[in-house]
Parts: sequence; structure tokens; C-alpha cells
Amino acid sequence: MDGRARRRLVDDLRRVARKERLDNVEVLLWAWLVVVIGFFSLSAFKLDHYVFPAAPAACLLCARALSSLGGGPRTAEQAWSRIGLLLVGPVLAAIGVGTGT
Repeated sequence: MDGRARRRLVDDLRRVARKERLDNVEVLLWAWLVVVIGFFSLSAFKLDHYVFPAAPAACLLCARALSSLGGGPRTAEQAWSRIGLLLVGPVLAAIGVGTGT
């Protein structure tokens, strides 16, 4: 799961803890991601391409997190999404350098 999606999960869990209602689309995307990854993690044999159906849900969650950050005022609900946005570039650069050496 992408770092932005994980940080979006933290933001969503914080909203649930405060008894706020999540968007139905957000719930559906998280369910899609959890079911696909959970189902194929429990299978007897593991092939990496089995988790590819989870990629669209992860991409849509990342896009929703990114679009919620733009233009509006900074709120506490988006704190982890902002951290994910700031860290994605350096983390990808570090992975590239690490795997290249």
C-alpha cells in the first residue's frame, strides 16, 4: 500500500474515532483494498500479480487524499495526508538509490 494511502487511513481512522461519518465512496475503496489484499494474503500459494486488483483502489484513495489537500484551509483531519505528500518524493528517491546500488 502506498504511503499516502496509509496516511489517508490514519486520517480516516481518526475521523471514525471522533464519531464522524466517512464518505460512502471512501468506505467502499477501503473495503475493496482490504478484501483483495486479505483474501490473497490468506491463499495457500502467493503470486505477486494476485494483488494487482487492489491497485485501482489504492490509486483512487491516494488521489482522493491528494485532492482533499489542495486549495482549502489546513485542518487537523488532513495532517497525515500532508505528511504523506511531503514524504513520497524523498522515500521514492531513497528506494531508487537503495535498489540501484
